[in-house]
Amino acid sequence: MRLLLALMMLTFAAPCLSSNDLKGHHDPHEISMYRHVNGQWNFNLQQNLREGQVWQNFKASHPSWNVAFNEASLLPHRAYGKAIPVAGSTSEEKAWNFLSEHAAGFGLNFNELQLTSIKSTEKFQYVNFEQVHDDLQVLTSRITVKISANGVILLGLDYFPVDTIDTTPSISSSTAAQLAAEGIALNVTNASAESQLAILPMPQLGGFTPHLVYTCWVEAHNDNDIPARYKAYVDAHSGELLHRSNTILHITDCALCERKVHTMGMDITGTVTASGLANYPTDTPTDLPLQHLGITLNGTTYYTNTEGQFSTPITGPTDATFSLEGLYSSVNTGGVI
Repeated sequence: MRLLLALMMLTFAAPCLSSNDLKGHHDPHEISMYRHVNGQWNFNLQQNLREGQVWQNFKASHPSWNVAFNEASLLPHRAYGKAIPVAGSTSEEKAWNFLSEHAAGFGLNFNELQLTSIKSTEKFQYVNFEQVHDDLQVLTSRITVKISANGVILLGLDYFPVDTIDTTPSISSSTAAQLAAEGIALNVTNASAESQLAILPMPQLGGFTPHLVYTCWVEAHNDNDIPARYKAYVDAHSGELLHRSNTILHITDCALCERKVHTMGMDITGTVTASGLANYPTDTPTDLPLQHLGITLNGTTYYTNTEGQFSTPITGPTDATFSLEGLYSSVNTGGVI
C-alpha cells in the first residue's frame, strides 16, 4: 500500500519557494525576469492566438487538439490531443519527423534545435530539445514532443525567434559580475561571471525582448552567517541587471521543518509529492515528486527516488520524520538542519 504524503510546506506556489523562508519574507535583493507580466493567462491574447491563421491551419488537420500559448513567444506552450501517427524507428526520429511534418508552420529554425534528453515511462516517451542560436543557449527555451504507442499526443514550443540580436558583447565579464552584486546589502564574498554568453528572452506583455546576457553568480552571507548564492543575468550591452534570484532557501522556524505520519501495520512504502509549477510561473500547479528526500524511520534514513517513491523493510506502525534534507542538499538555519 502506498502512502501519499503531500508536504504542502514545499509547494512552489507558496511563499517558502517564492521567497526565501517559510514565513514568506521576500528577499529584497531579488529581481525577477517576469516582473513585466502578471503571471496570469491573458484570455483575450489566448483567444486571438487560437483564432490566428497558424493555429487554425494546424487545427484543420488535427481538430481534436487544444492549445495554451506561451504569451512571450506567441507559440504553443502546450498543444495536445488525439494521437497523431508519425514514422520513425526511434523516439528522436519520430520527434524530428513530427516537427518537420506538422510543426513547420510555426516558424521554427530546426538548425537551432539541440536534443537535451529523452525520457521514457511505461506508456510515453518525452523528447526534449533546447534552442541554441549562434552557439548561444536561448534561456527558458524548451521544445517537447510527447509520444505514445499510437503517435504524438503533446507538443510544447517554448521557442523564441532571436535572429536580430547582436551577439558581440559591449561590456566585459568582470564588469558584469560587479553589476550583478550591486545593491546586495550583505557580506559579499565573491562575484563571478560565466565565460559563455547566453540569450535571455525577457517576457513582456504579449511578446519578449531578446537580451545578450552574462550568467553571473554572487556569494554572500548575512550577519548571522546564513548564506546566499545569487544567480543573475546581466545585459552584455547595457549592463542592466535583468534577473537575480537566491538559489539558497532557508527556514526561520524549525517547528515547520518536520512532518510526522503514523503508518498502518504493514511494510512502509510511499510517495512524497508537493504542489508546484513544472516549468513557468504561469503554469497550473500540479503534484510533483520530491526527489532524493530523506525519511527517517527507527533511526535509519531512507531516500526517495526520482519519482518521489520510497520503500523500507520496516513493518509499522511507527513514526516517520520528514525534514528538509536529502542526498544532495539541506536547508540550514543558523548552522542547524
